[in-house]
Amino acid sequence: MKKRNLFLGVFLVLAVLFLGIGYAALSNSLSINGTINSEANDDNLVVDFDREYTSYSEVSDNRIAVNSQRKSTKEVSIAVSGFSTEGDSAVIYFKIINNSNEIESYDALLSNFTINMTHGATLESATPANGSQTGNKYTGEHFIVNVEYVESYHDKNLNQDVNASANLEFSEGQPVLKAVGHEYVFVKVTIQVKDDMAITTNLDPHYFTISFTASTLD
Repeated sequence: MKKRNLFLGVFLVLAVLFLGIGYAALSNSLSINGTINSEANDDNLVVDFDREYTSYSEVSDNRIAVNSQRKSTKEVSIAVSGFSTEGDSAVIYFKIINNSNEIESYDALLSNFTINMTHGATLESATPANGSQTGNKYTGEHFIVNVEYVESYHDKNLNQDVNASANLEFSEGQPVLKAVGHEYVFVKVTIQVKDDMAITTNLDPHYFTISFTASTLD
């Protein structure tokens, strides 16, 4: 009886041992081969008007007041009051930043702008169909809006230069914002009164919206 129990005990020990060895061998022989790709499409880009940046503005006369706000990730609105004569102008600076995933390195190419101007109750879309567009200069019925990317500007309030990302690159005149380092550039918006028809107190203030698009850099 004792011999039988001893035999069964040895058998069970050996069985467990062999099962363990077999499982280890099977586990070591299993492997998964494959590649996980994250497509470099425009949906992966997080490029927008920086919500942390306070826009900076300059005016041709102290009676002119500017109020701007970020309406969405890629659109800002500007309200200007106090325009009184042809040639009056206001300059506003905004910051566009690439907040995309640095590990995935989604570099972005910024595109041209879309400008809408509201003169009283009239909406002017500064496109070739409703005015003229030469480069980044948009001409409506009563205003000229020039929009351009700049790498720096001088803040008169702080008496210092404000610079965009170092070593900023351009492709066909448009800035390339790299995800690594979250590169950024400034947008300079210049609004100028084209004619005295725009200057009526009942239409003050005048509203403008600026929007842009970005695409993945191939």
